[in-house]
Amino acid sequence: MIHVKHIKRRKTFVLIDIACVCLSIYLAFFIRTNIYLPIFQDLLPLSALSQNINFLLATFTFSLVFLFSGYIIGLYDIWNTSNISVWANKLLVPNFFIVSFAFSFLYLSQNFNFPRSYLVTLFVVNFFLSLAWRIIYFKITNKEISNVVLVGDYESCLQFSKEFSKEPFLNKIKVCSIFINNSFNISDNNTIPIKNINEFESYSQHHPYSSIIIVSTTSLQYNFFAEIFKAARQGVQVFTVPNHYEILLGRLKHIHVNDLPLLELKLDSSISFYTIIKRTFDIILSLVSIIILITPMLLVALLIKLTSQGPIFYTQTRVGKNSEKFKIIKFRSMIHNAEQHTGAILALKNDERITKFGNFMRKTRIDELPQLINILKGDMSFIGPRPERPAFVEQFEKEIPAYAERTRIRPGVTGLAQIHGDYNSSADTKLKYDLAYLVNQSLFLDIQILIKTIKVVMMKKGQ
Repeated sequence: MIHVKHIKRRKTFVLIDIACVCLSIYLAFFIRTNIYLPIFQDLLPLSALSQNINFLLATFTFSLVFLFSGYIIGLYDIWNTSNISVWANKLLVPNFFIVSFAFSFLYLSQNFNFPRSYLVTLFVVNFFLSLAWRIIYFKITNKEISNVVLVGDYESCLQFSKEFSKEPFLNKIKVCSIFINNSFNISDNNTIPIKNINEFESYSQHHPYSSIIIVSTTSLQYNFFAEIFKAARQGVQVFTVPNHYEILLGRLKHIHVNDLPLLELKLDSSISFYTIIKRTFDIILSLVSIIILITPMLLVALLIKLTSQGPIFYTQTRVGKNSEKFKIIKFRSMIHNAEQHTGAILALKNDERITKFGNFMRKTRIDELPQLINILKGDMSFIGPRPERPAFVEQFEKEIPAYAERTRIRPGVTGLAQIHGDYNSSADTKLKYDLAYLVNQSLFLDIQILIKTIKVVMMKKGQ
């Protein structure tokens, strides 16, 4: 059974940090009113603080500021480290934001009687409390031996293992290297040669591990990545060593083992700040778009009626988030009952079933406009993997490893596959783009995709 630790660890960190902020508010109050400090002139009278502090409001707002700023700088993304200097540098930022927020609030409310020395004390107390509990926590938890699996060619795994040994806080971690190779002449006890995916699955069942690090993809079998995603879904931390291109782009947050950067593969589908913002954005933009585009959409509906027989809209069952089925709405771009004699088949280049106006709609993606209703309902998002039909999904899941990972997020009107590929790109090619979006999704990337989609539509490229 795979050990699931890092998700619970993040939740633990958040809860204890909130408790520390609450405790610090009262401790700072007690210190300034009862303990003489040489850096300050006198003790503060109780009235100076009790009359100027709403403890309930301070607890709520300071906790919120601490968690939000901590989330932004990656305070809860640090991987398995008890390095004091790393935590100290990270903790300075949210504590600074608490004090800055308080000073700004006091200035705007013109509360000039509030003792600033209390905020300085609060900064120091919360900083040391937050740092102290982390040190104690890792002193206790690092007594447990965690297994880390290195995946790649032998030389790369060997070099990375040496980097592990240089990092003091990783001395309790047992490193096991796995590499795909037909020639085995290795005497290293920590190196386990794996010939195929079945051997890896067998190893996983008998040797629980907490993390996988993909050191290199040289000689890895393609279907091995399905096992990687499976492990990530079960709570195992999965990291990759980025190439020079990814490092130069700086697209992803890096963590470090000694001098080596790592990128974490995140497949946590739980509600997060990003998912809330994205859903809010979808609702607002879809409503505004429907209002603005209602007249052009009526014109398109009229042209469909004038140029071909059949209904204006075309509904079809598609597979959405968590493999739930829904009805997608599109402007009809094919002849009526196009699949009556052929059954479910993918559209081909120069497909005779596509009408002349339908061909124009596909190139400009006008046929996708009714999906604004799907977005508003929550079936889809603006950005995400394109939803496929159940028959195709069932077929692709059998043929293509990790294809089912696409359904972990809400499908979209457009995505990386649509702006970089074309309508007739293979399912395998589209999957690579979809998985790239799945592990890199962010508001910044969503905005980039939207802008590039507009460019693709204007150039009549893609579909």
